[in-house]
Amino acid sequence: MIRQYLIKALIFFLLFWSYYTPIILYGQQILNREYRSLRQSEVNVRVGPGLEYQIKFVYNLIDAPVQLLQSYDNWYKISDLEGEEGWVHRTMISQKKTMIVINDIVTLRDKAIDNAPAIAHAEKGVVMILNECTKEWCLVQLHDNKRNQNYKGWVKIAQNVDIWGAAQELLTK
Repeated sequence: MIRQYLIKALIFFLLFWSYYTPIILYGQQILNREYRSLRQSEVNVRVGPGLEYQIKFVYNLIDAPVQLLQSYDNWYKISDLEGEEGWVHRTMISQKKTMIVINDIVTLRDKAIDNAPAIAHAEKGVVMILNECTKEWCLVQLHDNKRNQNYKGWVKIAQNVDIWGAAQELLTK
């Protein structure tokens, strides 16, 4: 009787451990690789999760999209569009969903259809804030620093290799 109980307890423990081991690993939680953005215009990225770790590099782009990889205490391990990884304090991460133009030019349209009139064109390096998305299109807003003007329009995300960021969550679903 006791032997059967111990065997059942061992099986339960092994099943429980095998299920939760990928999620909890030495105090680090593995996230669902969500996309968020940087809250400040200057963000230190460190080699480890703490102020005692060396600064690896500095981001200088507010609202830049990043992918959350892991969390530890008050720190997130992030990745950027070039695959660079490092740790930032959680206060440097915004819940705002953004994407960045990575190739050529992306067209913002008046409506979520291919032949809708163009409102604006976003060049490489421009960050766009996502308002809402459908299966193929995202309503975004951006600020044109050259003209000091705000734009709001639809960007086609289906099979679009010209953008990187929060829209990737929709493309992989």
